[in-house]
Amino acid sequence: GYRVLDLSRVLAGPFCTMLLGDMGAEVIKIEQMAIGDPTRGWGPPFQNQRDGKKTSIYFQSVNRNKKSVALDFTKKEAQNILHSLVEKSDILVENYIPGGLAKHNLDYKSISAINPNLIYCSITGYGQTGPSCKMPGYDLIAASQFGLLSITGPSGGEPCRVGVAVSDLSTGLFAKSAILGALVPRKGGNNEPKGCHIDVNLMSSQIAINSHVAADYLNSGEVAGRIGTAHRNLVPYKAYMAADKKYLIIGTGSDAQFEKLASILGHPEWAEDKRFCTNAKRVNNREKIDAMIQRIVEQNPSDHWFRQLANSGIPNGPVNSMPEVFRDPQLQYHKDRLILSWTPEEMNAETGLKVPGKAISL
Repeated sequence: GYRVLDLSRVLAGPFCTMLLGDMGAEVIKIEQMAIGDPTRGWGPPFQNQRDGKKTSIYFQSVNRNKKSVALDFTKKEAQNILHSLVEKSDILVENYIPGGLAKHNLDYKSISAINPNLIYCSITGYGQTGPSCKMPGYDLIAASQFGLLSITGPSGGEPCRVGVAVSDLSTGLFAKSAILGALVPRKGGNNEPKGCHIDVNLMSSQIAINSHVAADYLNSGEVAGRIGTAHRNLVPYKAYMAADKKYLIIGTGSDAQFEKLASILGHPEWAEDKRFCTNAKRVNNREKIDAMIQRIVEQNPSDHWFRQLANSGIPNGPVNSMPEVFRDPQLQYHKDRLILSWTPEEMNAETGLKVPGKAISL
C-alpha cells in the first residue's frame, strides 16, 4: 500500500487525504504541537474525548482512517522525524502558504532531495506564483472572488453562500485525482525518479467548477446572475411550492418532457403555445411559464404531485431537510456504505461517531 503524510489542516487537504485513506492508503496526520488542526475547536457540536477534552464533529468528519502525530516544526528533532517519515512515504499533502514550510526544511525542494520519488501535493488559495500567491485561502473568499456567489441566491437578492464549502471540497477532489494520476508513472520499470510537485488551489478549482457558466461568458459575453433554484439553460427546472408549503423540484430536459408535464398539469395546450413550444422559447419566457406552473402546483399538496409525476419520466424530487435525507428509502437501502459508524481512538467507545461514508463502490 501507499503511505501518505498529511500536513494539511481544515478541509480541502484533510478531505483529500481522508479519501485516499478510504481507498486503502496509510495516512499519518502531522499536526503542529500546541496548535494542531484548528477545526478541532470548530463547534459546537463536539464529542467528548477520554482525556476530558472535546473535539468538534467538523474535525472528525474529514479525519477518519488516519494516525495522528504532533510535532514542533521549529525544532530540529521534529524535522528529523518528519524527514525519516518522508524516506518511507509515497505522498505528502500540505496546505501552507507558499514558502511557509521552507523555513522548516519541509518544502518540496528539501523533501524531494530526501525522497525523489515522493509525490508532494501543495494545496493553496491562489497557487505557487503570481501577485496573490502569498494570500491565505478561504472557501468563502474563493467562492466570492471567483464568481460562485455572483450566481448563487434569489433573483435580485444578496449573495448566498452555498450550504457546504464547495470550493474547499472540490479542491480536495481535484487534489486526490492529481495524486492518483501521479502514481501511475511509479508503475514504470525504469529507475528514473517518479516524484513530482502538484499545485492545486482554490482559485483554479472554483474557476473549473464554474463550468458552463464561465464558458457562456468567455464565448458570448453573457453575464450570469442569481436566479434562485432555476436552471440557466433549461425551463422549467426549479423549486415550486405546493399547497402544504413544501417545495418540490420539477424539471424538463427536453421538449417531449415539457409536453408530458403540461398534460399532467392539465394544460396540454402549453406545449403548442408559441411562447413555450421549445426550450429556447421557454428560457426567453421563463418568468411567465414559471408563474403559470406555480399557480397550478400550489393548488395541491406535494404528495399529490409526486404521485402524479411518478413513472412519468419527468425529473422531480423533494427539497429535503437533513432528517428527511436520512429517512430517504434509497439512502436507507445503501446506509451501510453511506453512513459510517466509527469510534476515534481518543474517544470513549460509548461516544461513537456517525459520518458520511464512501461515495463510491468498487
